[in-house]
Amino acid sequence: MTDTESDTETDTEIDTEIDTEIDTESDTADEQDEKALDDVYHDRNLLACALAVATGAPSGWKPSPDAGDEWAIVWIETPMGQVSWHVEKDLAESIGPMQRDSEYSGYTREQKNDVLASWAEEGCWC
Repeated sequence: MTDTESDTETDTEIDTEIDTEIDTESDTADEQDEKALDDVYHDRNLLACALAVATGAPSGWKPSPDAGDEWAIVWIETPMGQVSWHVEKDLAESIGPMQRDSEYSGYTREQKNDVLASWAEEGCWC
């Protein structure tokens, strides 16, 4: 084996090690981003369930007809309009037994957020 061949093999080994390290770092960053996003959604779901219980507004949960057995819809009828969130079913069950079935009133996420902002400005009264 010549010195040039040996150098080429060594360079290839180093490149492979660097590529592996970069892939591992990238996977770790992706996993961390996914975990952070999961944490954010879990926090949001906890807030939705707490709001449904704490405000005294008509509220409850029902199974999500289009999202499988693991998901439920937590809903609140505010004086400004209806709001709802898809949450994990076991978390929805923690707010109590399933309540009456509230029909979805056909709002967008932006409209829901407008209702929530208006309700918050009024102090979340019922």
